[in-house]
Amino acid sequence: MQRVGLEYIKKVVLEDETRRKALAQRLMFSLSFEGDGWKKAIAEQSLKKEYETIQLTQIEPA
Repeated sequence: MQRVGLEYIKKVVLEDETRRKALAQRLMFSLSFEGDGWKKAIAEQSLKKEYETIQLTQIEPA
């Protein structure tokens, strides 16, 4: 962004609908090869345990 500036990015990406759609398709294609980490964490018990809320107990001073 520092090299080309925000205005250039707006012009090339946001204002050009054809290019924006092409970039979105490329992004979705690239992401299609990635797994959903949260889905895996919810499905597998061993991973799900890592995200469960733990109960804390207050320790009274001695």
